[in-house]
Amino acid sequence: MPRGKSTAKASKPSWKEDRVAWNKYWEREHDALYGSDPSFTVKKDQKIIKLQDTLPDAFFTTQIQDSLLHNAHVMQDELCTLQRDLSREVSKHYAEDDFVDRWTNICTKTDREKWILEGLFRTCEASPDFEDYRRFCPELTMNRLNAQSGRGFLDLMQKLTLQDIDIIPNDFQKIPNPVWEAMNDGHNDPKKKVNARRMDLQRTTFLTFFVWNTLLAFFGGREEYGLIKSGKSSISQELKDSLQNDERLTKILKNSQKEVKANNALAERGCRACGLTAERAGVRVLLACQKCNLIGRGVYYCNKQCQVQDWKNGRPPHKTICGNNAALKDAILSPGSQSSKGKSKAAVQSDGDSDNDSDDEDKPFWEEPKPGYIRSPALLHQMKFLEENRGVDYVFVRPEPHPDHGIALPHPMGKLMFTILLNRAVSEFAPVEVVRMYDMLLPAAEKAPGIGEVGLKKQLMREYNIDIDEWQPIVQKRADEELKKQGKTKEESQNELDEMYKGLVSSAKDLSL
Repeated sequence: MPRGKSTAKASKPSWKEDRVAWNKYWEREHDALYGSDPSFTVKKDQKIIKLQDTLPDAFFTTQIQDSLLHNAHVMQDELCTLQRDLSREVSKHYAEDDFVDRWTNICTKTDREKWILEGLFRTCEASPDFEDYRRFCPELTMNRLNAQSGRGFLDLMQKLTLQDIDIIPNDFQKIPNPVWEAMNDGHNDPKKKVNARRMDLQRTTFLTFFVWNTLLAFFGGREEYGLIKSGKSSISQELKDSLQNDERLTKILKNSQKEVKANNALAERGCRACGLTAERAGVRVLLACQKCNLIGRGVYYCNKQCQVQDWKNGRPPHKTICGNNAALKDAILSPGSQSSKGKSKAAVQSDGDSDNDSDDEDKPFWEEPKPGYIRSPALLHQMKFLEENRGVDYVFVRPEPHPDHGIALPHPMGKLMFTILLNRAVSEFAPVEVVRMYDMLLPAAEKAPGIGEVGLKKQLMREYNIDIDEWQPIVQKRADEELKKQGKTKEESQNELDEMYKGLVSSAKDLSL
């Protein structure tokens, strides 16, 4: 892969003074380092810079200092929380605000560039070291993000959207990139894997913050960020000796030390469980974990309740890593799978008619999707509605000023049939089932202000990516062929259905949510 010498020497504009020039500088850097291929395909003869191989061995020893591991663990935990929060916001805006249409059709190319630059600006503003993380994010160029009327940005957003929007995951969701993965090739080397993981963490943090801030800006929101003190670290004599003949790395290390010192002067300590500073928590000082303090790890809490909560239920529980460097390292490298049963507390509490047996509590409300099937953000929003409102069979997500409406199918056989269709539709690409669901929902949709036939088709398109107008004739043709095989007429089949679903659709009740 070619390296851009001219861009490396060029003076970098400031994101605070000239966003456009600053962004173009970074785009040139990215194209020079990663190539301009939109799919980031690694070609057979392509030369890839191995980032871990550019660092001296002594550097990797420094990276497993307990204080630096703790900083990475805190950052990893905060990223997992942010990805859960982002997923909730994305699903809400996809379902309620038709964000895809507003971003791709209503916004112009210039509009999207404005929001993208604002998202980049706010991300760099969030923390002094974030701009450096952009070096690991070649996806963030205007050509890629604005491609196909902005679908490049939507693709990035959807890749960061979790499939469970209720639970904070134990591990963060990464964005696949073959070139980056080849460059950051150190995960299988015991000596280098901590730093490789840290670089993945920094890359994903910038990408997630960027999407989060762009979405907030688009909908008129803003979030203020504060600096939390990082742990103290020292430079080993071995590392100092190894850098004697490397002016570039020596300069980088000195600048990094100065930056950390300056940032810590402005930063405050935060509670490990709730994140509050002493002032915001209304206490004089935060409580320190004494066992961690003995090994130089700064873990603080605003009260005993937060300390107990983190001890028992942290990610991982603090009792498993307290004062233990090796356990903390394992928690960063192998955070483990999510142990949640899949049912949200809100769903259990809101369901007055649910069975309270412990066996029921352990069952997930929704089955896992089939391999390869990714639920859309709008569908995740619908699933959350249904999980929290057990008395309805489906929810019409209506535009303002209309409230969302739930539809209840009172006929037991019809309810059962709809549930079967729905469970399949949320687990795999199932156009036949979605068309049948549409037929069952249409009479109620036509009576609901703000939905109607057109609104229902749009909602199902957002949720299942299935065009009803395209699939209806296909489904009907298949049904006709099946009737022909069975030797039945449409009238005979319809009579059977009428008997099964007598009074089903016409008596569907509207329930305000």
